[in-house]
Amino acid sequence: VVSTYWYGHEFDVAGRHFFTGFVWNTRDAEARKGEDVAAPDVQVKIAQATFERTHPGKTPAYSFYAVERKTGQFGGREKPPEVDPSRKPLEFHTQDNRMVLAVPTRTFENGVALDGYATFLFTLKKEFELHEWLWAYTGSVQTGEDNAAACDGGAVMPCASSTGTLSFVADAGGLPQIRV
Repeated sequence: VVSTYWYGHEFDVAGRHFFTGFVWNTRDAEARKGEDVAAPDVQVKIAQATFERTHPGKTPAYSFYAVERKTGQFGGREKPPEVDPSRKPLEFHTQDNRMVLAVPTRTFENGVALDGYATFLFTLKKEFELHEWLWAYTGSVQTGEDNAAACDGGAVMPCASSTGTLSFVADAGGLPQIRV
């Protein structure tokens, strides 16, 4: 199994400051045996390590908080979606110390660029226990696409693109609705 850094995020919840580093893991060598290329539906596992800033201004400023070896599965062809650095991540904080994080992504498939967000739910625990989830991958949302690489200026097919923005809408149930 190979782990590769995917994304890092600094955030505040309930007056506490955290940093989470997300990594993605390939399948083990036995699962890949005999394959030349991963199929489109072969996802990767996403894992995380979270640190809390417990000593501001000192070295080290952060203390280990939690690690989870499987926060969810996503992507395709045994790769995660690429993080899109041209857009900022979005956060929504609930009153019960949870946070929804939307990481901007961009993938390219069959000549079409797909923009979206991978969403995660952080649940702050008084004390983290190994059988509880701190982070959970909650799905991906597509917000736009562009087939310019495949349409060849309209010679192959009509060129089409769409763009959208993602926003959170507060809901009385605690977690937000997602609007594109």
